[in-house]
Amino acid sequence: MITFRCGGCAGVVEAGNQPPGSTVACKRCGHVNVCPAPPARAARLAQPPARDGDSRAFWLTAGAIAVVLVAFVAWATISPAQPQAAQRVTGPTAADTRQRQLLDANLDKPGDPLLDQFYSQINRQHFRGGLPPIPVRWEPQLVDVGELAERAFRLEGMFGHVGGKAVILLNPVLQNDQAALRRALCHEMVHAQLYVAGQPSVEHGPPFQTILRRLSAENAFEGIVASDEERTNLRGWLDAEAARLEAEQAAVTQEGAEIERERAELESGLSSLTTRMNTPSAPTAAEVSAYNARRERYNWRVTQTQARVERGRADRTHFNHEVDRYNLMLVYPDGMDAGAMKTKK
Repeated sequence: MITFRCGGCAGVVEAGNQPPGSTVACKRCGHVNVCPAPPARAARLAQPPARDGDSRAFWLTAGAIAVVLVAFVAWATISPAQPQAAQRVTGPTAADTRQRQLLDANLDKPGDPLLDQFYSQINRQHFRGGLPPIPVRWEPQLVDVGELAERAFRLEGMFGHVGGKAVILLNPVLQNDQAALRRALCHEMVHAQLYVAGQPSVEHGPPFQTILRRLSAENAFEGIVASDEERTNLRGWLDAEAARLEAEQAAVTQEGAEIERERAELESGLSSLTTRMNTPSAPTAAEVSAYNARRERYNWRVTQTQARVERGRADRTHFNHEVDRYNLMLVYPDGMDAGAMKTKK
């Protein structure tokens, strides 16, 4: 089966057994693509780098977070051995070209010492040391890739290799977010494991998901595995609950204002009754009884409102817990698109 990247949304398009040059519509965005020829098989890490003039395979996998989305997308496959006609029709996009430039610029450079140490730690703890040393570098120009894509996103990480050389690039925006850094690095390391195992697919299909779920179960990163339906259902509940909590807060605020007015009136009434004591216009028993009844109603109202406030606090605590759970679903680095992050109340 031939698979390639959609020119519209950067998603993976399956062309089945259709011949090169035929058109295939992307199931995600509807963009009509031209089916390329099957790419040449990538070289293993153990193989020596290809010499100039040789036909060699180039692979990129990238981890990305959109401005309001969480996704790991953007990959390109370029093989000089492909028919020239197919290359002219399905030539690399500007984002693909920029990724290749960044790969070439970083491929022979050493990794950042702290990132390399982080990579080695995860390799030992969660890959049994099975991954070869791969330089991990900060690359601020990853931002260019997202800006050049038709559907703009923020590229957070990229794994790429040419011949027997490989590198992982990470966006410096992750420097102040250790959880996001760990997720992005784990994502790229899954691609590295598949590459080393001879499965250099850029897709996020079953082999990729199997490894990523194992890492999740081992608490290699913070994230929650969830289906599209689970995310959609929870997002619907969060939106509805957020609206309910806002309405409840407005009602409680109004209730509090009314209680405050009632308290002021009761204090004024008590002052008046006290002033009239031992005077010819002393309050009657009926007046005192009416005042006491009003005070009892006030106290009952205060008690009910306090209980309502406590229920509201509990509801907001539960809401915030579900927001955390939803956001962890979104940032789970499985390479799938998801909705916008939710804000706590």
